[in-house]
Amino acid sequence: MKNESKKLIVIGCGPKGTALGVKNKVLQDLGYNVPDVIIIEKENVGAHWDGKHGLTHGRLPLGSAPQKDIGYPYRSLFDKKVDKEMQKYSWNAYMIEKDYYVDWIDKGRLAPTHIEWAKYFQWAVKKAGVKVYKGEVVKINKEEDKWKVKFINGKANEVMGDGLVITGPGEPKQLPIYGIVEKKNSIPTVLDGKNFWQFVKHFRKLKNVKIALLGGGESAASIIVGLLDHVDIATVKVDLINNGHATVFTRNENSLDNMHFSDPTHWKLLTEEERIRFIKAARAGNFSVYAKNIIDEHYLNSWVSYKAVNMKYVKPLKIVAGSDKPGLVYSLADGSIKKSEYDFIISGIGFNALSFTKFMKDTNELTNKHDLEKKIQDDMSVKDIKPTLHLPMLSALNQGIGFSELTCLGLLADRILQPYVSKK
Repeated sequence: MKNESKKLIVIGCGPKGTALGVKNKVLQDLGYNVPDVIIIEKENVGAHWDGKHGLTHGRLPLGSAPQKDIGYPYRSLFDKKVDKEMQKYSWNAYMIEKDYYVDWIDKGRLAPTHIEWAKYFQWAVKKAGVKVYKGEVVKINKEEDKWKVKFINGKANEVMGDGLVITGPGEPKQLPIYGIVEKKNSIPTVLDGKNFWQFVKHFRKLKNVKIALLGGGESAASIIVGLLDHVDIATVKVDLINNGHATVFTRNENSLDNMHFSDPTHWKLLTEEERIRFIKAARAGNFSVYAKNIIDEHYLNSWVSYKAVNMKYVKPLKIVAGSDKPGLVYSLADGSIKKSEYDFIISGIGFNALSFTKFMKDTNELTNKHDLEKKIQDDMSVKDIKPTLHLPMLSALNQGIGFSELTCLGLLADRILQPYVSKK
């Protein structure tokens, strides 16, 4: 039975959107009064993972165990029956239904590729009968005590909701660019962590080129692995420029770290300083062991150089485009300003979680990312913002790193849905 007075709008149908849609359907099937969950997706379910829409070419292995699926950690805030029903939409259930399960087990439970992960989300949405509205969001407004979201799919559509959930990483960050970005061999000379994947195949043609890659996190790591699949490593050189660090760091999987990702019970017992330190150590400026091992194999051949080592401590400042070789302007530890030219500059410095505000008129409440992080409540909503706005991508500091890192999707869905759900 649906409670027609409650509507929850979800923008994006990746891991979080899928978890919310399926969990809501399970609760409805178990007799709870649930909201109408209105999911709006620009491309298709799992688009950021399928290798066709940026962010990845799809062949990279998943960085976490696939058993940390849309129902994980299977400790529902509603009822144990919910966990049992969610098992029908688990990664194991997907493997069994597709007849992949035996091979997957016998081959050591290998990490699935991003493409397979996207197919899992698509399967779960279809199996649960979750309705997803395809369209591009163009406007988000407040109207009295509701959210009004306008999206386009051939024609204009509008939906109203009591709550709004923003999912996805946001738009890629980029250094200031001065000049017009030109193309070389069909590739823009300046790229970011999203459009790189749209042009990655063109890198197969290139020889004797020099590339600057900015960043020390997973976005930069995946770009290097993607380049490795396409470029002639005998002639292509990549300078990895990790802002202010003389190397890149890795995070090994271990039970003490993983405890905080899977179970936020003890997170609030840590001081804010301890939480910030853990977040930095666990995800900020870290490569996966998989990516780091691949890079190190080719580092011996000087394919990748740690430019921060060669140039002491480098802080990228801006990009000067408009010529055949774009220039990277940077500062050194001694304060001096330098410029180096490259054939291509790729920014892998991450994504702007607040880029959704470009669809809003009044954004005064949504300008300071750190202030917003400190206001994220148990249901991932921002304190004092009405109507209710859920920003799970900013939840790490206040609620637990697993909510932003997609490793406790089942509990995330429970937390967000709980204010809108009631028993019969």
